[in-house]
Amino acid sequence: MNTKEKIECKNCGEEIAKEQGFKYQDGYVCECCFYEDFFMCEDCGTLIKHEDCKVVNPHLENKKYVCSDCADNYHRCSHCESLVSSDEVWTSDSDLVICNHCDEFYYICDSCRCIVHEDDVYYSDGESYCHDCYDDLDSSYIQEY
Repeated sequence: MNTKEKIECKNCGEEIAKEQGFKYQDGYVCECCFYEDFFMCEDCGTLIKHEDCKVVNPHLENKKYVCSDCADNYHRCSHCESLVSSDEVWTSDSDLVICNHCDEFYYICDSCRCIVHEDDVYYSDGESYCHDCYDDLDSSYIQEY
């Protein structure tokens, strides 16, 4: 007599023995579906479908695959919109976040240290400035008579 409990795979509907299934949400998936359509979140270990996966550090060899809940723990680059870990970003007081992959398009203002896009940067004496600091610098050259 076979006492193994049979269940239906939540993904493909195939009948499988419960102990051969992989726990997914409120059910199980078969081994075939597990390897073809699912992955384990690298942060929390939750089983998740490939299409729901979020990639962290996509421009690097050490990219990471996480669930959407864990994705909230990462930064989103303001330029390319990729999810990026804290050690791969520039941040500023203006909530601008730039990943190291996109840093070639940005400068750091030599006065206030804010992040400035290459189209908005001003130069003076070999230094890079944001608009406000450049205006302040320009007005300091004007002397009263």
